[in-house]
Amino acid sequence: RRWRGSEWVWKMVGMSDMVALFNPGAWKDKERFKPWGPKEMERFAVVNPQAAQNIQALKNAGTISALGGLGGVGAGAAFFMNRPGTVNGRLFSMALGGCAWGIMGFLVGTNAASLITGTYKINPMKTHAVFTDWWRANGGAVE
Repeated sequence: RRWRGSEWVWKMVGMSDMVALFNPGAWKDKERFKPWGPKEMERFAVVNPQAAQNIQALKNAGTISALGGLGGVGAGAAFFMNRPGTVNGRLFSMALGGCAWGIMGFLVGTNAASLITGTYKINPMKTHAVFTDWWRANGGAVE
C-alpha cells in the first residue's frame, strides 16, 4: 500500500519493471517468449548479421563485466584479509572489502568491456527489439 501511486517514479528512472516485484499481477501483461539457444541465434544471424554481431558483443561485454566484479571481490577480500585484529574483525573487513572492490571491479570491467568490444556504439534496446520482433515472427512467442 505504501508504494501505491508511485509507479511514475519507477517509470521516470527507467525501472518500471521494479513495480512488478511488488505487484505480481503486473507481469500478466508482459509478452512471454520461448527460450532460445545457439541454433536460433545462427538462424537469426543469417537474417540479420549486424544485430547478431551486436548481441554477441553485448554477451561478451557482460562476461567481461562479471569477471571484473568477481576479480574485484577476490582482490578486496585478499587485501583486507591480512589486516590486524580478531578473526571476526578480519572476516568483517574481508566482507566489506570484497563488496566495495567487487563494485569497483564491476564498474572498471564494464568500462573496459565497452571499449574492448565496442558496445558504446551499440543501441542495446534497438538490438533487443530487432531480435524479439524476429523471434516473435518465427514462432518464439508463447500463446
